[in-house]
Amino acid sequence: MYRNFFYKHLRRAAVTISVCFTALIVTPGTVAAHGFAGSRFFPATLSTDDPFVNDELSLPTVSSIVTPEEGGTRDTEISLIFEKRLRQTLGMKAGRALTIFNPRADPR
Repeated sequence: MYRNFFYKHLRRAAVTISVCFTALIVTPGTVAAHGFAGSRFFPATLSTDDPFVNDELSLPTVSSIVTPEEGGTRDTEISLIFEKRLRQTLGMKAGRALTIFNPRADPR
């Protein structure tokens, strides 16, 4: 009896989650231009973080530079960022970066 009660509620929860997820995917939303306020455009500069809440996905970005200090160390950075707009003024951002230092004296 307890097992049937548990499975009944588990099945109901699974159906509810599936319906909500499908509604989020299928429901069309309004699209606003990134960085526009009326007829004005506010570009994101290099000195500030991106101040506009938006849905963005930065697939693995790779950058590499050789620094002149200590005989020329190569710094390679691989990063991935995911941003999701939750509400008009609320967003979520998650990211990960991997930095690899390879000194010139290293035989690799």
